[in-house]
Amino acid sequence: MDNILYGQFTLSKGRVAAPSNFCLHHCNDWQLHTHPGLPVHDLLDPQGTRIGFILGFIFTDGQLLFRPSSILFPHVADLDDGYIEQRLREMGGRYLLLILPKEPGIPLAYPDPFSSLSSVYSSALGILSSTTSMLCYREGCKTAYPLDVYPSGVSNQFYPAGMTDIEGCHRLLPNHRLDLKTWQTTRFWPREALAPDPKTEVDRHVNNAVERLRGNLLAAQATGLGMYSPLTAGRDSRAILACASPEVRADTRYVTLRFHSGAYKHKKDLHISRLLARRHHLNHEIVSIQAASKDDQERYFYNVGRAGGAGKATKFYRTPLQSLDMNKIWLTGHGGAVAKRVYAKTVDRCYRPTAASLLARAGLPQREDFLAGMERWLQSVPSHSSNELIADLFYMEMRLGGWACPHLYGTAPFRVNVIPFSDRRYIETCFALPYATRQSLRACARIIEKADSRLLDTPFERLTGGARIRHFLSLGRR
Repeated sequence: MDNILYGQFTLSKGRVAAPSNFCLHHCNDWQLHTHPGLPVHDLLDPQGTRIGFILGFIFTDGQLLFRPSSILFPHVADLDDGYIEQRLREMGGRYLLLILPKEPGIPLAYPDPFSSLSSVYSSALGILSSTTSMLCYREGCKTAYPLDVYPSGVSNQFYPAGMTDIEGCHRLLPNHRLDLKTWQTTRFWPREALAPDPKTEVDRHVNNAVERLRGNLLAAQATGLGMYSPLTAGRDSRAILACASPEVRADTRYVTLRFHSGAYKHKKDLHISRLLARRHHLNHEIVSIQAASKDDQERYFYNVGRAGGAGKATKFYRTPLQSLDMNKIWLTGHGGAVAKRVYAKTVDRCYRPTAASLLARAGLPQREDFLAGMERWLQSVPSHSSNELIADLFYMEMRLGGWACPHLYGTAPFRVNVIPFSDRRYIETCFALPYATRQSLRACARIIEKADSRLLDTPFERLTGGARIRHFLSLGRR
């Protein structure tokens, strides 16, 4: 099984097993094992003493840090919640902040805004790891991994509320920090109920969203690595394209997958992406799907720690591995939907969301352990939060942090895999937009309109012209 546990890590005080190719780092009493493909940035105090690490790929100060580096922080005694959270607000990307002071200091772990460098932890073992597979690494990598267990085999299934496939092991969700002494999590955003700003502020927030995305894309382009970006009929890839400056587009290859099925979704992705590429002179690459083998699927399921099914092994792993350059940056389109309110479409303002109703909204089983976990999560939401805010946080923390982002550990081993939308200031901007603007999908359209209004001349999510006619004629022949 090739590319096993790529870009993963484990942190502990005691000695733990790790693959032989992993690197070992020390900070006070802590040992950190990392895959060579995962950058480790030292946190240094003013005297040059290491006080922790940041793992991963960081957008900061107009740069994308993708090589190991050193980052200056104050003395541990001068660190407080306000300072740390302000530094986090200034960073985007796919990372995990680890503050590891000497005793009696409190060691802490903070995820990026989407928890896209996913992590799980076990208080019993005293270990923080990338996945449950890494956390339980004892006897080498699995050469066969069962695919007939939850959540594999059914689309869009995952473990909610920070739960995992192992009892007593929990996922660090977005907007929560982990105390590595007590192994308890605390919500750090939002600390109080959020309410949208008035309609008069929409233009300002849209401008801010464009600025954040444009800055992150310029930072990625400045690495000189070259980039791939998905191009579909949807809105998220269009927003990334809209915010890409001419020099960013010139350094980016826009990728569309060609599926062998005649499904409408696949037809419209090919049709719309070709229109966009032709009209806007894009470097467009259509990649034919390469079916994943059983070994690919087992490897994928193992690498994501059963956070989701193995069905995406074809799309995320085998196809790009065989067709694309692994030395480039892959810009993942996850997270743009924080502007669209996916789970809020059917919010009834008269009834408070319950554990059961939220599970139903996500299409998840009404399992007893799932219901109990969701009750605990609801207690973490700020008091007086609106039903709309609860639905938005549920999407961000469960579907993104608990399902979509752990899948990044199963993807092909690109030099950098990062989400331009994973930016605290972008998220704050989206949450500040009026509900009506986000609910109707107008927020994405406004972002695209502000960044490059020409892209709205091409429709979303539907075939046009002769392609549309041919599709419906084919339905009539069946």
